[in-house]
Amino acid sequence: MAGKSGRPALELAGDVEMELRAISRSRTEAFGRVERARMLLMYADGGTVAEIMRRLDTNRPKVERCVDKAL
Repeated sequence: MAGKSGRPALELAGDVEMELRAISRSRTEAFGRVERARMLLMYADGGTVAEIMRRLDTNRPKVERCVDKAL
């Protein structure tokens, strides 16, 4: 049975969110940077770590590490 995450919600300031959205759509940024921007946007929109992991086809530790650093 899935439980609620102990992590707090991620609240992005307007300018930070705009920058992350620009990076996530970029075709010239490094793939890792684009992937991290997408992870943070999904988490800020209420996505779970498991959901983000599946949608981006990556592993759980990578998502957790990215979110934890942002928090």
